[in-house]
Amino acid sequence: MLATCGPLGPRDLINEGGAMLNAPKAGTCYCGCGETTKGHFAQGHDARASSMLETLVGHGDTAERLLLHGYGPGGKNLTKAAKAAGWEPKS
Repeated sequence: MLATCGPLGPRDLINEGGAMLNAPKAGTCYCGCGETTKGHFAQGHDARASSMLETLVGHGDTAERLLLHGYGPGGKNLTKAAKAAGWEPKS
């Protein structure tokens, strides 16, 4: 069961145990174009959706976005995860 409070938003994707839920692969592109897809987006539409979402709601607070994905004090370590994924700090 999802925890909800007010309008549906990212915080609604947290189950009662506090764990984040993965976005379901609905078969229809999440950007709203109506294209059928095996994943979340038709090719290139993840960038389109990101751009549209930024227009509507902005970037949001970085700390809140990190917490939403389980990073931060008491959570996953962002630096370790990024380095494990191949990220390197710029010199």
